[in-house]
Amino acid sequence: MCQQFGTIISTKAILDKNTNKCKGYGFVDFDSPSAAEGAVKALTAKNIQAQMAKVGIWYQHRRQATVRLHASNT
Repeated sequence: MCQQFGTIISTKAILDKNTNKCKGYGFVDFDSPSAAEGAVKALTAKNIQAQMAKVGIWYQHRRQATVRLHASNT
């Protein structure tokens, strides 16, 4: 769903602890703010709730900048 907007560093679907099924939301870490912003705009245009989960940029082990996006289908 988000690959077309830029390089994805990692993804995480949030699971229900009792059922082990996806709760309907998750996180996508992009390598640039522009990729995350593009994904937010495109997903919200499709009525998918999406927002930047972190205002700033954080760094992984290799000092590569990543930006986290929160997306939900609820």
